Amino acid sequence: MGNTDSAKAKEHREYKAVPINENNQQEKANDSNKDREERDANDGTNSTWRATLNTINYMEGTGFLALPYAVSRGGIAGALGFILVPIILAYTAYISVDCAYEGGKYKAKKRVRSSLAEIGKAVWAPAEHIIDGLFIVSLFDTLTSFNLVCSSLLAGLQIPSISQRYWSVIIGAVVLPSLFIKTFRSLVWLSLLGTASLLLAFITVIVYEFREYKSWDFRALLFWDFNGFLFSLNIALFSNGIHCAVLSIEKSMKHKSQICQLLAISYTSTSIIKTLFAVLGFLAFKANTSEVVILNIPQGTMRTVVIITTVISTLSGYSLLSHLLISIIESKKIGEFIGSRLSSFAFFIISRFAVVIISSLTAICIPHFALWISLSACIGGYVTCLFFPAALHLGLRLDQGLPTWKLLADWFCVLFTMVGSVFGFYSAVVPVVLQIL
Repeated sequence: MGNTDSAKAKEHREYKAVPINENNQQEKANDSNKDREERDANDGTNSTWRATLNTINYMEGTGFLALPYAVSRGGIAGALGFILVPIILAYTAYISVDCAYEGGKYKAKKRVRSSLAEIGKAVWAPAEHIIDGLFIVSLFDTLTSFNLVCSSLLAGLQIPSISQRYWSVIIGAVVLPSLFIKTFRSLVWLSLLGTASLLLAFITVIVYEFREYKSWDFRALLFWDFNGFLFSLNIALFSNGIHCAVLSIEKSMKHKSQICQLLAISYTSTSIIKTLFAVLGFLAFKANTSEVVILNIPQGTMRTVVIITTVISTLSGYSLLSHLLISIIESKKIGEFIGSRLSSFAFFIISRFAVVIISSLTAICIPHFALWISLSACIGGYVTCLFFPAALHLGLRLDQGLPTWKLLADWFCVLFTMVGSVFGFYSAVVPVVLQIL
């Protein structure tokens, strides 16, 4: 901020020293626009392959641990949903990037928006705050899912007198001190551990699945459960959404015109891997498939190692995500509203306690990982990943003449959100209510 103010002051002083000249001012404006366009064009440094690997890594979150359980609920239709949903999400991610640009046939496209919230503001001003609010809710949902993964796994160690709900409280107490670290540098290196531990869990489960190949019976997939199918779609949506980060990913690319290839490769590869992982997991464990598939690994040293490394990595992700959530809240109007009524020190303390307490209490009230991420997809996933990208694309491009297939695709996403979120919410809420009662 200080450098910006200094630059503005310098420009102001130079403006006073030079006589007013309209041509001179126009030249300066043109130079400024040219500099900005050049800066935007050279903003990215990542090659397409590096950006693709980063995207795949982003998509391989803890949600994949619930995929075999989703197949056990949805059968063959649920497995097909793991292919259908990524195709739709790849399209909505692409049009989200397209909406960040203005221009057309007769002039070069320029990036004029940097987030989905800014795109929403360009179409309908209140949409900006709605999208920001949904992203904040989605981050809270993810924090709760982290707590649930850890508490489920630690409960699987079967330590006497410590239930999953007690583990949720312990996890909150353990992670709270890390939220008071003021710099990310002390935490970022742990993300490497997170990637390694998830890879270890993935390989271990895959090895065990293939060890059980003699028990595979593909006929076990051939059943129909409508609620289970909706449940599977919810989990597929939760585990494949990248819309919070897709504009940042595109901005980081050296060759931004290759975003379509990036999305195609990322979604194709991850959908194949996740579908195979989910189907083989169900074939190996069948009706006994756990909500967190790691718990299906037989008791032993390897199971304990996988559980502990996954818990440690997930807790590091909890800390990083909490810092991100708090920084977003601070930068939005809700942060300004709260900040005007609290001292900076009070906000610093209260915000961190609030994040941990809210996510821990939610995990205690709904101690079921797969059920929670299914519910989370209905609360925010459908709207942020399907509805808003399609609706905003229609709002910005409809009067410019959309191809028929894009027009139909956008309306399909809007209608799919309305139907899927309502029925998906029902399929997620009913089991939660039954568990509580």
